[in-house]
Amino acid sequence: MLFRSPQLILLLRLFRVFRIFRLFELNNTLKQIEKRILSTIPTIITFLALILIILYSYAIIGMYLFEFRKLNSIDFSSVYDSMLGLFIAMTSGWAELLTELRQVKEVPGIVSDLYIISFFIFSVLITLNVFLAVMTSQVQDKIKNERSEEHTSELQSPCNLVCRLLLE
Repeated sequence: MLFRSPQLILLLRLFRVFRIFRLFELNNTLKQIEKRILSTIPTIITFLALILIILYSYAIIGMYLFEFRKLNSIDFSSVYDSMLGLFIAMTSGWAELLTELRQVKEVPGIVSDLYIISFFIFSVLITLNVFLAVMTSQVQDKIKNERSEEHTSELQSPCNLVCRLLLE
């Protein structure tokens, strides 16, 4: 018997899910959408790196600012926990975190306010809005290029026909 483990057979059967990707080969519209999505991957990776740099920087600042403390809504005891807490604050809201950080006696309230508000401005308002703007413009440029290529190919085919007629 080739496969003695039923778990291995189940694992191999899970790969059947990827058959759905064959639809991209059948439909031209799906092919174009797939090409547009794949063309945006470098931009996504760039902005992911930017967000990681911002998270890392603010995690280090927060660790030293709040003296490696573990608070109720965020843990500044390690880089990973700080980055995770900041990511949660970035995606779910920062009001609770701000009120908790203002209660730390060793750090002035204005410093806590500047820390969280500047993090929110850099991570959410600027980075994510720029990301959306770049992604939108990149997809629009791709669509515009495809339309101009189609238009160019349409213009070339009658020219070729006329040239052939003139040469004959």
